[in-house]
Amino acid sequence: MTFQRLRGFTLTELIVVVVVLGIMAGFAIPNYTKSIDRSYRKDGTVNLTAIYAAQQIYYNNNNGSYWPASGSGDVSAINSNLGLGILSNNLTYSCSGDGATFSCTATRTTGPGTMTLTVTQASATPTCSGYCP
Repeated sequence: MTFQRLRGFTLTELIVVVVVLGIMAGFAIPNYTKSIDRSYRKDGTVNLTAIYAAQQIYYNNNNGSYWPASGSGDVSAINSNLGLGILSNNLTYSCSGDGATFSCTATRTTGPGTMTLTVTQASATPTCSGYCP
């Protein structure tokens, strides 16, 4: 009676593969989360720049008055009053003003830290405070 030796992977080979995959995942996962955080910042920056441009158009069409003339507005009010189509996308948008000035923010509270982007009538470039990847 002859026995045939079955071919397969040894336990050592399997352990080496698992260790190599673990090392690769150790590098990939932090980079992936950082890229997600950067994408939220870029999304907020693009939307706040669009809000700034819409505010300038609103100002020119409404006798030198920014929206909102008083109080504050959320993303649905921003979209309807300024004619935009902003999606919240894990960011909370709000605008406040008094007619002569305005300030709009995009805030993200999930993730590694709170990120707040702000644009005002004084600058078209949003500023970031808090966790800014």
